[in-house]
Amino acid sequence: MAIYSNRPLFLAPPAKKHCSLDPGTHRFSTLRLILSGLAGSLLLSATSLAGPVPVWPAALAPERKELLEKALGFLKQYPSVPYQNGGADSKGMDCSGAITYMLKLVGGDPPRSADAQFLWLRKLRRLTPVSTAARTPEDPVFATLQPGDLIFWAHEGAATSDEIHASHVHFYLGREKDGHAIMIGSSDGRSYRGKKLSGFGITDFLVPKPGSPTRIVGYGPPPPLPPPTNTAIRAPKGKSPPVKSRLP
Repeated sequence: MAIYSNRPLFLAPPAKKHCSLDPGTHRFSTLRLILSGLAGSLLLSATSLAGPVPVWPAALAPERKELLEKALGFLKQYPSVPYQNGGADSKGMDCSGAITYMLKLVGGDPPRSADAQFLWLRKLRRLTPVSTAARTPEDPVFATLQPGDLIFWAHEGAATSDEIHASHVHFYLGREKDGHAIMIGSSDGRSYRGKKLSGFGITDFLVPKPGSPTRIVGYGPPPPLPPPTNTAIRAPKGKSPPVKSRLP
């Protein structure tokens, strides 16, 4: 299984320069530089083996696997893409820009903003709505969440789903060997196991707790992924179930 890392890479510092060296000192300095380079290479290898590794079910659709493998491959090639509002390439990405870039790699043509992507999935009847009562990953509504699905967040307070304006989006990446749920995308402030990230990378999948200013409002597979099979949960065409606000 391929192993990916979004951690920064550090090279060992070069040896200090001297004004004059006798031959013996020069040979020693050269050897020290060679050993430093080898140490740096070992450090790079160790770092690249330390990243989060999702474990996908054998039955995962090949289209989902291809999409996520391309996202992980991008992260391996560009481990330090910064968060940039309005960005959608290796120079910098915002959340929806990362989604747009990755979907285009597999032939998709998504809208550009998080809210437009949310409405896009809802219009295509691919969105599983998440009510304001869902505040833990164990909530039954997340039982059909699959690697490759888009997850949407919005600010709390909308009285109905028609008033929801999605403000953030990520790909659900799945679970690690120990069951830890993770996502991949671009953010400014999310974290992975306590380490904060700014830019494109892998972060924890967390469901906002009661009292949080945001909540998850829906998820689903974007084209060209196969449509969802949880038809009992999806909203009927042209309608969305009401979402009660917890705010006065």
